[in-house]
Amino acid sequence: MMPAQAMRLRKLWDPSMLVSPAAIWLDHTSAVTDVSGNASQWNDKTANGWHFSQSTAGSRPLIVASGVNGLRTLRFDGVNDLMTCAVAGSTALLQNKTAGWALAVMKKTAIDGSPLDKCLFWGAKGDSLSVRFALQPGSSFAANRPHMGVRRLDADAFAHIESSTTIDAAFHMMLFQQNWSTGAGSIHLDGTQVASNATLTSAGSTSNTAAFGNLSIGATPDASGRFLDADVAAFIVGNGALPSSAEVDRLFGWAAHTYGLTSLLPAGHPYKVVRP
Repeated sequence: MMPAQAMRLRKLWDPSMLVSPAAIWLDHTSAVTDVSGNASQWNDKTANGWHFSQSTAGSRPLIVASGVNGLRTLRFDGVNDLMTCAVAGSTALLQNKTAGWALAVMKKTAIDGSPLDKCLFWGAKGDSLSVRFALQPGSSFAANRPHMGVRRLDADAFAHIESSTTIDAAFHMMLFQQNWSTGAGSIHLDGTQVASNATLTSAGSTSNTAAFGNLSIGATPDASGRFLDADVAAFIVGNGALPSSAEVDRLFGWAAHTYGLTSLLPAGHPYKVVRP
């Protein structure tokens, strides 16, 4: 059999093949409810069905049909766009969990001139809208640097890490990981680890409390601020076990080949040339 024929017959890897399945999977193939060119709902592809929606017309992200590599993205305007998940059970995403992670493929539509909070995802702790697991492409700590804010127990102090590398107004792939069982947190950008802290939080499981408010994309769930100015192509969240190092490579390989971002992968990455 010729190599090209073997490649056609080989089942290509995608996030559905993770050993520990994702809890939320939104991407360019997820069903979107189009209302006058804006998205009123972005459907989760997992069995959970934790869809994100917006009932207010003026706060819906724009649907960009060919946002990246000819594939659809959703554009959050940085002013009032926000999508939340109000599906029953979704607030338990990070309740009594030992780990949480998320992969994002997104592009900032503007570069911040000073440190500003721009919320990609917000998962609140159990007794208020304060952070349990929140992800941003820029924060009040460092402009234009991927940032992760976390807590383990509801009573714990806020902890955070941010990338050592800034991002520009182009598409990038970001992986955020928090291992609450050990306290370690890390951020990968375009296939390279750019932040880590082995003792970011205390060690154990998160509080056995559901999130105080709905999960949100684009701003805090109460729409009080941190509005995201970005095009989002894919957003995948996992709870429980973290991806293995081999799966991390596959996640970046899948994202890079799907969205035409292989040039961003470091030399020597196992999937820089051939997709997983």
